[in-house]
Amino acid sequence: MSTETVILEKKDGVGHIVLNRPDKGNALNDAMAERFFEVLHQAEQDEEVRVVVIRGAGKHFCSGWETGKAPNYGPPAPGSLSAAQSATRAQEEARRWQYLYNYPKGTVALVSGDCLGAGCNIALACHLVIADREARFGDPSIADGHMPPTPLWFWVLGSHKAKQLVLTGQSISGAEAEQMALIYRALPADKMAEELDYLCKRMAGLPLDGAAIRNEGFQMGMDVGGLASAWKLWSQLYIESCIISKRARGTASTDGRGAEPAGFKTLQYKKDGAAATIALARPDVGNAVDDLMFKEIRAVLALAEKDSGVKVVVMTGAGADFCTGRSLAAEGSTAFMLPDTRAKRPYTTQALAWARAQQDWWEYVTNFPKPLVARVTGRCLDLGCHLALACDIVLAADDAQIGDPEMALGLLPPTPLWVRAVGIKRAKEIMLAGQLISGQDAVGLGLAAGSYPRMDLDKHVTALVERLAALDGDATAFLKTAVQRILDIKGMAGVWRLNTDALVFRALQPYAPGDFPLFDMRERKGFKTIPQAVAEADSWGRASGET
Repeated sequence: MSTETVILEKKDGVGHIVLNRPDKGNALNDAMAERFFEVLHQAEQDEEVRVVVIRGAGKHFCSGWETGKAPNYGPPAPGSLSAAQSATRAQEEARRWQYLYNYPKGTVALVSGDCLGAGCNIALACHLVIADREARFGDPSIADGHMPPTPLWFWVLGSHKAKQLVLTGQSISGAEAEQMALIYRALPADKMAEELDYLCKRMAGLPLDGAAIRNEGFQMGMDVGGLASAWKLWSQLYIESCIISKRARGTASTDGRGAEPAGFKTLQYKKDGAAATIALARPDVGNAVDDLMFKEIRAVLALAEKDSGVKVVVMTGAGADFCTGRSLAAEGSTAFMLPDTRAKRPYTTQALAWARAQQDWWEYVTNFPKPLVARVTGRCLDLGCHLALACDIVLAADDAQIGDPEMALGLLPPTPLWVRAVGIKRAKEIMLAGQLISGQDAVGLGLAAGSYPRMDLDKHVTALVERLAALDGDATAFLKTAVQRILDIKGMAGVWRLNTDALVFRALQPYAPGDFPLFDMRERKGFKTIPQAVAEADSWGRASGET
């Protein structure tokens, strides 16, 4: 085989671009990366080439950047660029990756073995990916102290599942990648060539101009959806995460010092090395969140944020439950509870202030700059469920009960996070039906990263926390910021506003005849939690139906 690090082979209208450093796992250095983009351009200009296939020589597709050998194409060294150079480099990064993603001819990645880091981003930038079922996809960039080079993990998978994979550095098989719709097909190794031949014949048979126009139209639609803006922003944050990386300079903070926690009444706060654990501590009411806990959660998170020794935060519940939702007690539960409109409807300005205080609280939790892990046991309902959804990674007990049953009470879900996590259709099924799902079901939906027998849960949480605590804090903060900005570009900022408006409209409306009379029943029955109220609503509904 040729000694060139990237080879172009042509046959029957198909240009095969072969990454050719098998002894290095086809890891990219500067010379190879430059050659790769030259060959891509060559294939684009060649009228005989109608489809481009990218594959690796030997066992692996591409194992990422060769450490220290790609300063111009790979991650720049800490402190190596000025502010002006950083901006220019970011523009170059965005241009190179977008060229592959927007390539005018059909592109297919044929993946075997390792497909990691930059190699994984090359595959994700192709139109289609055919992989060996045993191939390994992943991006360990965050463990190296910087963000991944492109936003494609998050654009393709969505933020919830992508954060689980990228923050943990977890790799997935080709079969798992197909299940997540990350790739087109995962096949046994001996079936890949047949599928590729069939696919290439179909693609090569299409009119070349029509294919180019189709691809351009598709990319225009993606750009209208915000991808072009997201790419530019991501590239800038990627370069900045590289050049300030503390890990590469060997100066990551490990002092563990910070302000000591004040005496919390509704929470337990504990530090163990680089991890902080926040336990909601009202077990007698299923850790329902009242006004005081609302304030204390915000305060304790601010404390953990400022503490240089805290690298990761675990949210959990004291006792059997994670959190059964907002408190429904008549006193001290106004932060999340609808105002009682029986005597007097609130002014619109009052309802706006009430809803905006909630939005501010939720956005602070969701945008928290350090990794947040939810350890979920027992009931995780209503507001508690949304608190888990606001965390980056959820680990649950197999028998956990997760859901949003408060619609039966005339209450609205406090955030739009269900839709972000599982999609519109599944979110409506869960919320409108008040469906509760187990920890195991949550994994299947992509809501939780893992589900375990309750007796084994803590060892898995500990292992995850140790992995996250080893990451560079600046890199994780950059990553979370970039993900949030992409979500904003895709419309999440507007979705939060719409959710706030919905809360306002609900706060201004009295309960209609035929609705469950929440406030009347609370006075009569004295319930204080969502599960107690839902049980009353079910009994009330059955009695009303019988009459």
